[in-house]
Amino acid sequence: MIETAERIIKVKKPSIIVMHDEYGALQMSFLYASKKFKISTLSLQHGTIYQNAFAYTHKDSDINNDVTELDFPLPDRMCVWSESAKNALITSAKFPITVPIVTGDPKMNSLNKNKFKREKILKNFKIPSDKKIILFATENLPSNEERDLISHTIFESISMIKDCFFIVKVHPNETDISKYHKIAEKFKVSSYMIIKDANPYELIHVSDIVIISYSTVGLEAMRMSKPVISLNLMGYHDESIIIKNNLASIVRTKKELIPTITELLVDQNKEKIEYAKNFAEQELGSIYQDATEKIVKNILELKNSENRF
Repeated sequence: MIETAERIIKVKKPSIIVMHDEYGALQMSFLYASKKFKISTLSLQHGTIYQNAFAYTHKDSDINNDVTELDFPLPDRMCVWSESAKNALITSAKFPITVPIVTGDPKMNSLNKNKFKREKILKNFKIPSDKKIILFATENLPSNEERDLISHTIFESISMIKDCFFIVKVHPNETDISKYHKIAEKFKVSSYMIIKDANPYELIHVSDIVIISYSTVGLEAMRMSKPVISLNLMGYHDESIIIKNNLASIVRTKKELIPTITELLVDQNKEKIEYAKNFAEQELGSIYQDATEKIVKNILELKNSENRF
């Protein structure tokens, strides 16, 4: 992949490379290649970054931005959502202090400028207004066994809860959504919607409960003052920032899900919701930052710096 990245750079001759995260195999290949050709690089934070996160736990010896051997390559700048993320990159991931730049999350520009109207959203998605709405955000989990267990557990539980409408927001990396229709049919769930391409903030806004495993969607829902259920049915996510800090209702067995949903539909813990909202705002940054403008400014600064090609 590094050779492919080098060939693309030779042909396209970019003045800067911008990437959405920097730890995937494709992104790292371009980082290695960009160092060779002295091309500026900038990455955007993709998911939650916190102290000792798996993807961002390095030794000092792992990081050397100018070395030629295969260490952990870094972008010239990384635009992050919050001071919390910046501090985690510097202390836990050993990033040089010049790399992380706090810009905020560009997705929040949309959330800040659009005043969501519940009635309009319900009408657009043909969601009944007289039912409680439960949103499940799927995740690109590495274990197929866990994916199947979570999906079957949720649909089975939903089939036993009256007067609710179930929304499955499919992760962008999932390609086969037919499996969810098959599970719905298996458990005779009729009042539901499965959607992939939609503004998640609109769906969160109209939802009464949001269900995740450990996704950043959980924190985004908390910032919007929604109660969140975190499914940890196989015990894989104990180190999740959501579970570790007791921000959500944690469900560890199948039999716990129905009573947890039922309880939250009747009596939401306002004190816990407020605590989770404050925590999420600290991790995700303010929605009032002009993130897009700041990111563009950093791109132009790197692009207009000394031509390194």
